[in-house]
Amino acid sequence: MINIELPFWMGGARLAKLVEIFTAWWALGETWMQWPQQQTDVLTCAVPLLRLIAWARDIQPLPAETLDFFRLRVKFAYVDAFDAGEKQGFINIFMRLGIGPVTIKERFDVTNWDVIGLELFNGQIAGNETLLAEIIRAYGRTCRRYQFTVASPTPLSCGLVTVGVDYTYSRASITL
Repeated sequence: MINIELPFWMGGARLAKLVEIFTAWWALGETWMQWPQQQTDVLTCAVPLLRLIAWARDIQPLPAETLDFFRLRVKFAYVDAFDAGEKQGFINIFMRLGIGPVTIKERFDVTNWDVIGLELFNGQIAGNETLLAEIIRAYGRTCRRYQFTVASPTPLSCGLVTVGVDYTYSRASITL
């Protein structure tokens, strides 16, 4: 086997520079190729594309909501629409959107049987009144009225104390 070396006109530092340039170019091309794949996740995609996906899923941004909350609403649009109108579905919607647990009481008032009571914690309602009203409008039952009840958990402690009692028993008898 004959080993023939061909002369190379550009060696050493020039070749290293070319390797560096082409490596950077292909890394940039790789990010361009990965960009469409990264846009499929609604939680991380670009905001203009998020608004387009929201339009396709019939989700309008609410006036008081944050971008993260809007992303959650768009992500769960189909499953939330499926769960809307049911008691367990409404609980699931609140959990998926990160609002937290909610207790739903139906027909608790004999006179106003169409009122549904939503029991939430104080931190869930504070500052989110308009947002919660919009969620109820979008996913709640159409012919019902909703009433918020605030639950404020209070820590309770109970102590166990033993009490010692001393007693005596005396019997008296009289003979006649």
